Amino acid sequence: MNGKRYGLAMGLTLVVLVTWVAWASTSAHREAASAPTYTSYASGEFFFPPYPSDADRMGFGKTSSHDTTALHAGWYVDWAANPNPPHPGGVEYARTIYLSIHDTGSICGDRSAPAWQRSQVAESITGTALIDNLRANPGALWLIGNEPDSIYNGSPIMPELYTELYHEFYTFIKAHDPSARVAIGAIVQPSPLRLAYLDKVLNRYQSLHGVKLPTALWNIHLYAFREVACDYGAGTPPGASGNGWPYEWWLWSDADLAAQHLRDMRQWMADRGERDKPLIVTEFGQLMPDDGSWCYGSPLVCITQETSRTTLQNDINYFLTATDAQIGYRADGNRLIQLWAWYSLNDYPRYGGDLVNLDGTLTPAGQAFAQIASARLVPYVDLYPVWMDTSSVVVDDSDLVTLTVVAQVDNHGNQMVQSVPVQFTQHNYSTGQLLSASMITASQVLTRYSGIQPLVRHQMQVVPGSLYTLTFEIDPAQTITQARRSAQQMTFVAQPPDLAITLLECDYAGVFYWEQPLSATITATVRNVGYTTSTASLMQLSASITGGTAYLGQAVAVPALAPGAFLQVAGTQAIPSLGAYVITATVQPGGPDEYAHNDIAALNLLATAPDLAIVSLATSERVVYYEGTPLTQTITATLRNLGAVAAFPAQLAWSASLAQPGTAHWGSAQPVMALAPNASVELTRTWVITAPGAHVVTATVQYGHVELDARNNTATLGVLAASHRAYLPLTLRASP
Repeated sequence: MNGKRYGLAMGLTLVVLVTWVAWASTSAHREAASAPTYTSYASGEFFFPPYPSDADRMGFGKTSSHDTTALHAGWYVDWAANPNPPHPGGVEYARTIYLSIHDTGSICGDRSAPAWQRSQVAESITGTALIDNLRANPGALWLIGNEPDSIYNGSPIMPELYTELYHEFYTFIKAHDPSARVAIGAIVQPSPLRLAYLDKVLNRYQSLHGVKLPTALWNIHLYAFREVACDYGAGTPPGASGNGWPYEWWLWSDADLAAQHLRDMRQWMADRGERDKPLIVTEFGQLMPDDGSWCYGSPLVCITQETSRTTLQNDINYFLTATDAQIGYRADGNRLIQLWAWYSLNDYPRYGGDLVNLDGTLTPAGQAFAQIASARLVPYVDLYPVWMDTSSVVVDDSDLVTLTVVAQVDNHGNQMVQSVPVQFTQHNYSTGQLLSASMITASQVLTRYSGIQPLVRHQMQVVPGSLYTLTFEIDPAQTITQARRSAQQMTFVAQPPDLAITLLECDYAGVFYWEQPLSATITATVRNVGYTTSTASLMQLSASITGGTAYLGQAVAVPALAPGAFLQVAGTQAIPSLGAYVITATVQPGGPDEYAHNDIAALNLLATAPDLAIVSLATSERVVYYEGTPLTQTITATLRNLGAVAAFPAQLAWSASLAQPGTAHWGSAQPVMALAPNASVELTRTWVITAPGAHVVTATVQYGHVELDARNNTATLGVLAASHRAYLPLTLRASP
C-alpha cells in the first residue's frame, strides 16, 4: 500500500551472560569488553508453527501511534525495522527493509517508472545500522521490500532487479545472523499478473544461483484491486503485458473473492513445491473511505464503518477455518493461511477500515477485531533460553579459574510461570565426560515483553587453555506444560578459539581494466583472537557479480593457530567478465569458534573498461550552396572517455558518402591519444565537397581493446550541398 513508511521494530529481553572471575590472584587477568545487549531473541519463531493461540495469528498494520492494547492482537507490521519497537500487550513485530526508488522517470502521469538498475534503489536500513539491528535482535523475521509490483506504491521494481536485491539482502542478513528468518516482500494481490511477476523472480533466481529462491515463508497482500494499466486500482505490475483483474471498487472488499484468491495463492505455492511453508498476509482490509461518501448500485449502497466491520468479520472467520488437504500447510492442520494483518490502525482520511478512531477509541471494525481475538485467546507458556556470551578473561596458565554463568529465562508465551527448574551442566569438550551438574529454580517468569525476566547464576571451575561444553536447559524433566515450539536447551563452548579475518587484500586495484578472464589473488589475514588453539580450518573464496552469477573460488587450508597467532592465507578467485564484484572470504572452522560474524570479510572489485564515446560531431554549416566549385568544410568530433579507467591510444576514422547511392567518396584517419577517465579531446578534419547532394559524414573510434560500450563509437552528421538557393532551409543555415 501507499504510505506505510513508519519506523518500528521489536525486542525481547537480554538473556544469558557469561563472566569470568580468577580463582586466585585478580592481578593476572583482564576484563573483556561488555557483551552486546539483545533487545529481542528468536522473535521470528513466532511466525512459524505451532500456533498455540489463534489470537496470535491476528495482526494489524501500524499506521498511527495509538495504543493497541485493547485489540488483543498478536503481532504487527509497520513497513520499517525499528531496532527496539514497542510491544503493547505483548504484540510481536515483523521487520521490513523498505526499498525506495529514484531517477527512473515517470509513467502513468506523475508515477515513478519501475527501477531497472541497482543504483536507482535506496534501502531503508543498510550497513552498520543493519548489522547493529541484526546483532541486537538475532533470529528476527525480515521481509525484503513491500509491493515491488506496484506503481502506485511509489517504488515499482522490475522483477529481475528485485531478484538481485533479494539475494543481496538475504545473503547479507544471513552472513551476520544465520538464525534470522528472511522472507520475500509482499505483492499487492495474488492475481495471475502478479503471480507471473513472482514466477519471473523465482526463475531469475534459479538461473542466476542454481537454487530455488530461499524464503522462510510466503508473504502477500490480499486485495482485489482493478488491474488496468494507468487506471485506478493497482495498475499492472512492472514487465507485465496486458491487463488483469477488471474488478470495480465496490468489489474490493468482497469476502468470496478474498477466499478464492487465498486458495489461488496456496495452489500456486503447491504447484511450485512451496506448500510446506507458512503463508502470511501482511495487508488485507476494506480500503474505501467508510464515511458514507462512496456509494454504488440501485438501490444505493454506501460504504460505511459497518461495511468495514462486516468485511473484517467475514475475512477473519474464513481465515480461522479454511483448510485444504491438498494445498494447505501440513504443519498447521492444512490451514490455508497462518497469520494476517488488517490494514490498518488509523490511516484517516486516505483509507477506510480504521481499527481506532482519532481519539483512540475502537471503531466498529476495531471492536469486532478485539472481540474475535479475545474469544480466540488461548493461554500458553513458551519458555526460551537466550545465551549472550562475552569474551573471556585471560589468566596465567597455572591459575584455576571460576566461570560464572548468568542465564535469563525468557517466555514467548502469554501466560506467566511462578517457578521454573533449570539445569547447568559442564562437560569436557574433547571426551564428553560430565564434570558437574546443578539444578536451580528461576522465579516469576513473565509473559512475552511484559518486563525483565529472572536471572539464574552458576559457578564452574575450569582450567585455562582447556575447552568445556557448558549447557543450560530449561525444565529438563518437562514438569511444565508448554507449547514447546522453542528450543529448551542452549550450549556454549567455554574458552574457545575465535578465528577472525582481520584484513582482506587483492593483487588488483579496487577499480581495474579488465580485458580477458583472469584469476585474482586474494590474501586474507586470519588471526586467532580466542583463548585456545584452533583446529585446522578452511578459507573459502567466492565472488558475486551485481545482477549476475556467483562464482566459487579456491578453498585454502588454514592450519591450527595458537591464541594471538595469525597467518596470511592466499587463494585465487576467477574474474570471468566485466562487472562489479563482491569478493568474499569465509573461514570455515574445523571445530569450536566463538563468533561467526568475524569469520567472513568482503571487498569490492570493479572489473571495468574505458568507454570511448563520440559525444559531439559538428560542422560550421549543415546546409551549403554548391555552385560547382569545391567547398571546404571543417568537421569537429569531441571524444570523451566515459569509463572509470584510462583508455589506450586509439584511432578516429573519417568518411563521407552521398546518401544516394551511398558510396564513400572520402576517407581519413587520425590518432587519438590515451584518455584518462572523463577526459575529452576535440579532433578536427577538413573535407572537400565536390558534388551536390545529401552527404553523410561518419566518424568512428577504432579501439583494439575491450570497451564497455562500442555502440557509442560511431557518430554521423548530415550535410546538404544544395545546387539551388531555393533548397536552402533558412532555419538550418548557420550563416546568411
